Amino acid sequence: MGGATLMALVFVGLVVACTVYSAGWCVWCLVRPFAVRYRLLTPTRDDVITRAWGAERAGQWDDALVAYEAVLRDRPGDEDAEARRAALVQRRPELLPQAEQAQRERLAGLDPLDVLDCVQPNHTDRKLLLFTVACCRCACCTPSDDLDTLLAETEARAEQPHASLGPVAESAIDAHDVHQFASSQAEARVALIMTSVFPWAGAHAALRLAQAVWSREECARLVECVFGLRGRTAALAPQWLTGTVVAIAADMYESRDFSAMPILADALQDAGCDRADILNHCRGPGPHVRGCWVVDLVLNKE
Repeated sequence: MGGATLMALVFVGLVVACTVYSAGWCVWCLVRPFAVRYRLLTPTRDDVITRAWGAERAGQWDDALVAYEAVLRDRPGDEDAEARRAALVQRRPELLPQAEQAQRERLAGLDPLDVLDCVQPNHTDRKLLLFTVACCRCACCTPSDDLDTLLAETEARAEQPHASLGPVAESAIDAHDVHQFASSQAEARVALIMTSVFPWAGAHAALRLAQAVWSREECARLVECVFGLRGRTAALAPQWLTGTVVAIAADMYESRDFSAMPILADALQDAGCDRADILNHCRGPGPHVRGCWVVDLVLNKE
C-alpha cells in the first residue's frame, strides 16, 4: 500500500470520525433541553442546594430551622407547604430573620444556571421569554432604539404563546439587522439570542450574558424574581385582589417601572395578605422585572 493511499485512508477516517462526533453532539444539544424540560436530567433542588451549602450546615441549626428550610425547598405543587411554613413561623417567630438570612446565603451560593434548570420545567414559554428579555436589558443598560424595539416585540410575543410562526420569523429578521449594525458586542450577542426559536435556549444564553454584568447573587435574584425558588406558587386569596392592588400591579407591568413594589406590598397587607414570601419579595432589593412572580399572581398571568 502506497504512502499516498495510506494518507488518504487516514484523512477519510478523520473526516468520518469528525462527522460522527459532530452529529452526536448536535443530537445531544437537541435532546438535552427536552430531557431537562421533562425533568429527566434536571438536578433536584436538594442536590443543587446541598452542593452550595454542604450537608454539614444542617448541624449548625436547631431542628425547627432545619424544618423551616425543608419547607422552603418543598417540591412544586405541594399545596401544604405554605400552610406548614406559616404554622412554623407562628410557633417560632424568632426563626424568620434566620431563615431570611439563610435564603440570602443560598442565593449567593447557588449557580444561577442550576437554579434556572430547577425551575424551568415548571413554567411556561411566556416566563422564559420575559426572563430572556430581562437578562438582555440587564446586559445592555442603554440599548439602541432598534434593539429596544426588538426586545419590546419579544415581550409582546410572550403574551401570545399560541401565535403563528410569522412573528417569530419577523423577529429573527429584525434581530439579524440589529446584529449587523450593533454598536457593541453586547448588543450583537443580544440580537443573536433573540433569533432563538426555543425559549429555553434563549433563556440560558441570556442568563450567561447577564452574568458578565451582574454578580452571581444578583443573577440568582433575577431568576427568583421571575420564577420563584419554590416553583409554582399558590394563587392569591380573592379578597386580597382589591382594585388598588390590581391597578398598582398593572401600572408596573405596563411601564416596566417596578419602583412601586413596596407600595404593592402595603396594599396587599392592607387587603389582608399575610404571606411573608410575597410581602418580603415586594419589599426586597430586587431586581424586579416584567414577569415577576408576585405581579403575575396579582394579574393572573402564567
